[in-house]
Amino acid sequence: MQKKLNILHKPILVFDSLLKSTLPQHFRQIVLQKTPQKQFQIGSGAFSEKQIETIKKKLSKEIKKITVVDLRKETHAYLNGLPISWYGKHNWTNRKKTNEEVELDTLKKITELKTEKNVKIYEIKEKMEDNENIKAKEKIVPVHLLETESEFAKRMGFDYKRFYINDHMLPSPFTEVDRFVNFFKSISLDETLFFHCRGGWGRTTTFLIMQDILKNHNKKPLLFFIQKHQRFGGLNLFQISSSWKKKYSKQRKNFISLFYRYANYASSSDYSLSFSNWMKTKENIIKI
Repeated sequence: MQKKLNILHKPILVFDSLLKSTLPQHFRQIVLQKTPQKQFQIGSGAFSEKQIETIKKKLSKEIKKITVVDLRKETHAYLNGLPISWYGKHNWTNRKKTNEEVELDTLKKITELKTEKNVKIYEIKEKMEDNENIKAKEKIVPVHLLETESEFAKRMGFDYKRFYINDHMLPSPFTEVDRFVNFFKSISLDETLFFHCRGGWGRTTTFLIMQDILKNHNKKPLLFFIQKHQRFGGLNLFQISSSWKKKYSKQRKNFISLFYRYANYASSSDYSLSFSNWMKTKENIIKI
């Protein structure tokens, strides 16, 4: 039976993947580079343990090493191999928190859940237009195994890296972009990045394109990357939303345009100039 729940002032504990689906939302496997050594990138929404087992069977045999790139700033964890999170209005419960505060909040909530024998978790069925209420189905789940995503990823045989990005928004502060560029420089040729957010849509598409731009910016115009990732099931970052997300979709469009310009400018010096510093020095720059 579904319930109408208010999430304006108090977040609720929810499942992050479709429980009956064999694959996570918007799963895609994309060729990043064909020569001299074939490289891939992967994207999706949050995934369960069973979905990971299915994914492993679907992956190209050429993929050997995978690093999960977690793009979620919201507090989330794994219960019995299922992804869960504390969901509030716009999924912005951690919007104003620092990365360190998010990590502390995650450990606090996991510690609290470990004291329970059973926990009430909701499966979201519908998000209301006011974004303050949802319709959801309640489930009582026994507490057997609680993990951070880092622990879960490593148990699945993956490396793990996290970037703290708010849902629906461009990557900010720009030091998160700097962190990603530095991380990109450290990736080995045999390493495949598996990007994910909650739904596998906005944040995942943004970072898939960012990696593609850093790798291939000198080969194709920006529109090529936008259209390529849309064909693989991602969000069209050039399409402006007509809903409450309009402001944020405009900002994300401007951001990816700037990031493409940055890659073309800074790649010759192996990105020794950070994106955040480049943003400070450019004249007549598009305002985000």
